Amino acid sequence: MTPIQIQFKTYLSEYVKLTDEEFNEFFACVQFVTLNKGELLLSPQMICRSQYFILKGMLVSYEFDDKGFERVIQISTENSWTGDLESFTYLTPTSRFIKASENCELLVLSKTKWLKALEEIPALEKLFRILYQQAYLNQTKRVSIMLKSDAKNRFESFCEAFPHLLNRVDWKIIASYLDMTPETLSRIKNMQT
Repeated sequence: MTPIQIQFKTYLSEYVKLTDEEFNEFFACVQFVTLNKGELLLSPQMICRSQYFILKGMLVSYEFDDKGFERVIQISTENSWTGDLESFTYLTPTSRFIKASENCELLVLSKTKWLKALEEIPALEKLFRILYQQAYLNQTKRVSIMLKSDAKNRFESFCEAFPHLLNRVDWKIIASYLDMTPETLSRIKNMQT
């Protein structure tokens, strides 16, 4: 097995048990691609026809609000999936950008191959059900924190949930993700030191 196959199989085994034959069949459905830092994976009006598994690197999903401010929706790193689920599901144009914040190595799973794999490998139904449930719960928790918490508590929640991102992500991205200005985030950080 290649290092990529080992990484992907290890990730999958956290959720489901696949036979070697099932894993090989699923792995044959994905395509390896690279993105350079700053390169766009998705931009508005495109249709998200694939889901992307991050082997290495970081992708940031964002939109612009009606005042022209960038609003970060998701920060995705190694061993996670990203894409625009609504666009992928309904084949409608996306309103978001997905940009590489670092050089990235990805496995790309097209919708056609995803549907075929779900049909042929029953364990994948369980995998994606679990992943979608987790994504829904994480999003619900994030919305709840955003609605109920002040800027300081939002930052503390972020630090607790994503300590591995603090030295990796640009603070401007974190500020946008937490719906605050970079200046507010800077004041909060300075109060903590």
